[in-house]
Amino acid sequence: MYSIDQLAILGERLENTMEGMMKKVIIVALMLGMVASANAELIITMVMDGDVSSTPRFVEVYNNGVAALDLGDYRLANYANGASTGSASTLAGSLSAGSFAYLMATTTSQANFESLYGLGLNIVNAAQVSSNGDDVYALRNAGGDILDVFGVVGVDGTGYNWEHTDASFYRLDSNLGAHTDFTYANPALGASGVGLLGWSYTSVDGMLTTTDDYAGTAPIGQYSPIPEPGSFALVGMGLAAVLMIRRRLNK
Repeated sequence: MYSIDQLAILGERLENTMEGMMKKVIIVALMLGMVASANAELIITMVMDGDVSSTPRFVEVYNNGVAALDLGDYRLANYANGASTGSASTLAGSLSAGSFAYLMATTTSQANFESLYGLGLNIVNAAQVSSNGDDVYALRNAGGDILDVFGVVGVDGTGYNWEHTDASFYRLDSNLGAHTDFTYANPALGASGVGLLGWSYTSVDGMLTTTDDYAGTAPIGQYSPIPEPGSFALVGMGLAAVLMIRRRLNK
């Protein structure tokens, strides 16, 4: 049999042990959350083939991490007319976390882009932004590995649901993270946008001047990723542990 004093000591030790365990749970949860969100990666969030003298043609990219990244670590490749090998442009500059950049090839595209969407946006030169709607765009690393892609490499997009002639596609908020191939999006023969998963289609066909409402019809900078359920779970674990410790300390 334990005495009252011994039971009190055992109870105190148990409480201290549980408090220590809860602290460890908080630390682990926070560390996992930080690791899950700190991996900065560049993803494609919009492609556009405008109809103002075939401009503006651009690819919108987004830094979905929590740290700035060096765009010089990335290349934009264009796989034209069904090619299985793409030519690539090395990007330049930096991009802060949660920010967009707009890749385009010509001064005409840049001028019309600024007329349609405004000045002061982060425009980055990329010679390979030349698709008239049937080519594939991919972000690659210095070693040539595909990091994220729009379209099916080796396939001409004409007549497919990812064709964007005189149109744009923007990435849905639920389409999280980079994809090294496009099969997740359900690419198939058919009308543009029909049955394509993770992307929204908008036609700008017939919008021939810089006075047309591109910003209202095909707005830029719309991507706002929905956090993965695992992130909510980790935060919930941490909050629950904090509440338990507070209750014990306030006894």
